[in-house]
Amino acid sequence: MRSAIQTKMFALIKEKPSDKSVRDFCKAKDIKESSYFYWRKKSTQQPNSSSLPAFLPIVVTEAEAAPGIALASIQLPGGAVITVFNAAVFSFIQSLR
Repeated sequence: MRSAIQTKMFALIKEKPSDKSVRDFCKAKDIKESSYFYWRKKSTQQPNSSSLPAFLPIVVTEAEAAPGIALASIQLPGGAVITVFNAAVFSFIQSLR
């Protein structure tokens, strides 16, 4: 169970814009940089509360796509999307298992 301070600090860590330096962010929020890094490290060490595993297995069958048709499309948590159109690339990805 999280304490109130832990919940507050985890939320604060998530607030930091990527284009703002840690020094400027900490100064604006009136916290020490050492505290920021302590809580950031702690927040990344927390077990994932999601019931889904970090990686989901993908079952792949032999497939040949028509030109312009994707063989696979994977959306990453950050919003980036990987789309595979080429069967050779698809085979390479399969070999990474």
